Amino acid sequence: MFKESLTLEMDVLDRILAARDAFELSQNRYRSGDDVGLHVVVHLLQDAIELFLIALASHVKAPIKERTSFDGYFNEIEKKISWGNLPFRDRLLRLNRIRVNSKHYGIRPARDELNTLSLIVAEFLEECSLKTFKKSFFNINFVDCLEESEPKTHLVFAYESLCNEDYYSAMIESRKALYLLIEKDYDIYEFRDESSTKGPLGPYTRAPLYARSAEYIKKSVYTPFDFIVYAHDDVDRTLTQYGVRHSDFWNVWRLTPDVYRWPSGKWIVLHELSKTSKDHCIANANYVFTTVTRIAYDIQESKRFNKYENGGLYWIEIETELEAIPVFRSASDKSDPIDYIPSAAKKLATLQASPGLDEDDQLFWFISTVYENKMYFGYLQDKYLNSKSLRPIRSGELNWKPIRRLNENCEEGGT
Repeated sequence: MFKESLTLEMDVLDRILAARDAFELSQNRYRSGDDVGLHVVVHLLQDAIELFLIALASHVKAPIKERTSFDGYFNEIEKKISWGNLPFRDRLLRLNRIRVNSKHYGIRPARDELNTLSLIVAEFLEECSLKTFKKSFFNINFVDCLEESEPKTHLVFAYESLCNEDYYSAMIESRKALYLLIEKDYDIYEFRDESSTKGPLGPYTRAPLYARSAEYIKKSVYTPFDFIVYAHDDVDRTLTQYGVRHSDFWNVWRLTPDVYRWPSGKWIVLHELSKTSKDHCIANANYVFTTVTRIAYDIQESKRFNKYENGGLYWIEIETELEAIPVFRSASDKSDPIDYIPSAAKKLATLQASPGLDEDDQLFWFISTVYENKMYFGYLQDKYLNSKSLRPIRSGELNWKPIRRLNENCEEGGT
C-alpha cells in the first residue's frame, strides 16, 4: 500500500493545476448559454478527470500504461490508495460515454445532464484531494510541492495575497522567500564592528572579501540594503549548482523592491516607487510568485538528489608528552612549522589523514580546530595523535566553521 505524502512532486502538481484549469474552463463555457458549446464542456470535464487521475496515479505510484483504459485508471489507483474506493465511478464512466458520443458521433450532450455531471466532477475532485493530499482541490497551488521551511511560509503568504488581490504584498513576500533562499548569504552586517573576528572564526558570509570589513561598511553602506553585497560569480555558480536559471533570479531581483532582515528577525522593505505602482504589481506579481516557487523547488530537489558526505569531521585525541605539537603547512616535517598547538587542547577536529610528501611512510592528519579562541589548521604528524580515539563529531559540538582544505581560501596563519 502506498504511504501517502503531503508534499507534491512538480509533475503531479502540474497535472492537478491543469485539471483545475480544464474544469474551470468547462464551467465558463457552460455558463455562456451556447448549446453548441456543450460539446466543448463535456470534453473539458473529461480532460479534467483524466488529468487528475493521471496525477493521482503518479502520486500513489499506480502503474498506468499508455493504453490503460479510463476504467483501468480506477482499477490501478484503488489498488494503491488506503482510504477505500474512488467515489462516483459509475457516474464518471457515464461522462466518458457522453464524451465518446460527442466526439465520434456528434451527439450533443444534454444541458441538464451536464449540469449534474459538473457537480459530480467537482465533488469527485474535492473528495479525492482531501483524502489523498489533505487539501482542497481548489486550493492546491505551486507551494504545495515545497517541504516545510521558512521560505515556504513566505510563499504561502504570497499566494494568499494573490488570492486577495493584494499584489504588492505578494511581491514582497515572494522577495522575502528569495532573500532567505539566496540573498542572506551575502550579508556583511556582522563586519560593521572593527573588532569583528576575521578568518574562519569570523562571521559567515559569501560576500566578496573586499566587503568584509568595518572600513568598507563605513565608506559604502548608506542604507540597510547595502549590507547585501553580491559576489556575482559566486551567485552564478550557486544558481548553476542548484539548476536555477540565472535569468529567473535576476528578473525577480529587478522586478521586486529590496528587502532586508535584521539579525533580530525584523523585516524592512525599500520603498522603490517604480516597483510599488498598482499596474506594475498587477502585471508582475503572479510571475514573481511562480518563479520564486520554482527556484525554491529547484533548490529543494538539488539538495535532495545531490549526494554529499555526512559531515566527515572527527575528533582525534592528542597523545604526547610534548607541551606543544608542530603544525605544518603540508604533509612534511622538513618545512618550518607554521604554528604550534598546545597539547592541553586534548582533542582536535580532523577531516583526513594523508601519507607524507617525502616517501618516508609518515602519516599526517589534517586538523582544523579552535583552542582558547585561536584557530589552528594544518598537518600534524601521526606520532603525536591517538588514531584509536577517533569518533564522529556530533551536530552542535562545533561553534566554529572548520577549514576543510588548506589551499582553499586560506593562507599561512589565517584565511
